[in-house]
Formats: sequence, structure tokens, C-alpha cells
Amino acid sequence: MSRCVLIIRIKGQPITNKALPTVAFQVGVLHASMHQIQPPTTIQLSGIQDEFPDWSNFVERQFYSFAEDVKGVLDVSSYRQAIEKFENMKLQLPSSDGPSFIHMDFRPANIIVDEDKVSGMIDFESVRFGSTEIDFTKLYRDFLSFNFSLYQSYQEGYNTLRPLIDLEVVLPFYQFTDAFNSIGWCKRRGIEKNASFLEKNLSILKKVLL
Repeated sequence: MSRCVLIIRIKGQPITNKALPTVAFQVGVLHASMHQIQPPTTIQLSGIQDEFPDWSNFVERQFYSFAEDVKGVLDVSSYRQAIEKFENMKLQLPSSDGPSFIHMDFRPANIIVDEDKVSGMIDFESVRFGSTEIDFTKLYRDFLSFNFSLYQSYQEGYNTLRPLIDLEVVLPFYQFTDAFNSIGWCKRRGIEKNASFLEKNLSILKKVLL
């Protein structure tokens, strides 16, 4: 059976951390509108996974799937410390927020802006239903953390549609796991060609492990 893929061009360019607070507000609205989408209750999903019912195990599977790759990059002491950190931090997480449609790679490169207006988002390869808490990490790392006014405007935009969870509680855990998993990703994809990204995530991980 042939498969047809429809590609629609979204006008604009990826957002940068030099964007105006009004744009960050729109990003918040866009993100919340996505998180408002819940899995259907009357039909069985076939093209997208619903990970929410077993969310804790999903996060754990992701982490340990990269562990063997990370072991080849970190020294023995740091690796053991990272494993212990993961096990301790996951016990302190609040109840999961969802089920919601999550992007899993919601970062500036995938958010398109045209003349100070958010025109859309791209790269839905990793989407699934799950807990919203995992979906803020990359956006904060690459966009919101650079300017408090952007962070504040994003939160205001998000809260117009649904209450934003307490990011100060969940971000440290997901920043840590994202850095750990990204190190494993770099090992799989090639350390030399991903050297800059690897060093960035090693730096994040080392700060968490201090």
C-alpha cells in the first residue's frame, strides 16, 4: 500500500532568544493549546502512543535506554552518581500532568515566527500523549532561560488556556535527564560530529552532579 505524505510550507523562520515578549506570549498560547489535546476515548490509537498511564516507567525506560551509551562517555564515578541522582530525583516528582498531546522536541528550532507572529511548529516525529512536564525542558534551555521577561510572558500566554504546572519543581529533574539522554544520543550519532552538543550537555550534567 502506497503512503502519501503531505508537506505544507510554514512561512517564517525559527524563533530566537532575541524575540519580543509578545512573541513569547504567543509561544505560551501555542504550547498550551497543544497540551489541551487529550487522547480520544472512543477510538483506539494506532499512529501515536499514549504513554501517560505508565508515565513513570516511560521516563525510566528512556533514561536507561541511553545508560549504556553514556557509560562509554562518563567516568565510572560520575556515571554511578548520575544513576543514583536519577533514582532519588524521580521519587520527588509531583503527580503527572495529563494526559496531554506533547511534542517532545519543543524548542526554538521547531517554532516558526513570521514578522513577530508565531506561524506554527514543525517536527512531529516524537509526539505522543503523556505528561506535560517533559515538554518544557528544551524550550527553557534554549529560549526562556535567557530573559526573564520572555519567561514571564510565556507563562502568561500559557495560563490563558490552562494552568501552568510549577516548573521550578519539575525542571531540575527533566533538565538532568535530558542532558544525560543527550549525551547518550551523541554517542550513538557520533561524538566527533556532535562534539559541541555533547560538551553542552556534559556541562549541564556536571553542574547537576556537583
